[in-house]
Amino acid sequence: MKDRFWFVYMAHGGWQFRKQAILSISSLVEKGPVPGKILVYTDRPEEFENLPAEPVLLDKSRIKRWRGPYGYTHRMKMGLLRDLFGEAGGHVVFVDSDTFWTDGPTKVCEFLQDGCAVMHDREGALSEGFFPQYLAALRKTEILKKEGIPVSAPKPVWIFNSGILGLPSTMNPDLLEETLRLCDFLCRDVPFTMEWVEQVAFSYIFQNRGIKIKTCAADLLHYWRDSFEFSRRIRKCSQEELIGLGKGTERVSQLIEEGRRRKRSFWNQLLVRAKRLERSARKRKRESLVLLERLKFRILGMDSPEGRH
Repeated sequence: MKDRFWFVYMAHGGWQFRKQAILSISSLVEKGPVPGKILVYTDRPEEFENLPAEPVLLDKSRIKRWRGPYGYTHRMKMGLLRDLFGEAGGHVVFVDSDTFWTDGPTKVCEFLQDGCAVMHDREGALSEGFFPQYLAALRKTEILKKEGIPVSAPKPVWIFNSGILGLPSTMNPDLLEETLRLCDFLCRDVPFTMEWVEQVAFSYIFQNRGIKIKTCAADLLHYWRDSFEFSRRIRKCSQEELIGLGKGTERVSQLIEEGRRRKRSFWNQLLVRAKRLERSARKRKRESLVLLERLKFRILGMDSPEGRH
């Protein structure tokens, strides 16, 4: 059924991701109609009861496998899509939890039916002033070839935000294997800036393989810059209250604006600093995994990970 649609969320770990997902799902249903099924991969399926979404248990083994060799969190989205796309049949739309539908998914579905991929918004072209480290990595054509990654990159390489990621049913599933290989290569090559590797990989592979990318920033609010402050505004909300928030855009916009105004408060700055330290610790751990793998190959006198077929 090539015109079947799957809307997919992932919400595991901290409470904020589950509350954000409940709100986003509620806004999707409210702005609908939703021409398909909603799945939510989560380690707390009981928190999604009474919602028009099917929870899928996300256990530790699957989390570890999808994060890959360097523990990269956003790689999980890629692993999920790789596993789901081939077996689901139809169009697959992955939606980040920190989103809010301001309009229905009609345009997104039309883009997919036309054979286009869908991402949230176009951010910029790789250049010496916009993520030059990724540009330098993608110019290592001999290594890319050995890794099985396409090298005939378009010029310029546009980078798209992946707050939403729609895959048309006509897309070759092998492209998802290519995005994973490129993701792991970039994690090794630029471990200090892993945060954006996932969207760089999808943007590059789509453009390389001639898949047109459509954007939907007018239909979906992706508040990733304000996620921390906004989450504090909804922390005490019950499921019923979150469903109520999903019925309109005005109140959500007000809460986001409140969070922005309070960003500069002393207390908020302390919390933000603590959050940054936590992220920094995770980042150092990822970097250590990369460096240890490189060291292992040097000691054993083997080819570096970048040189393996």
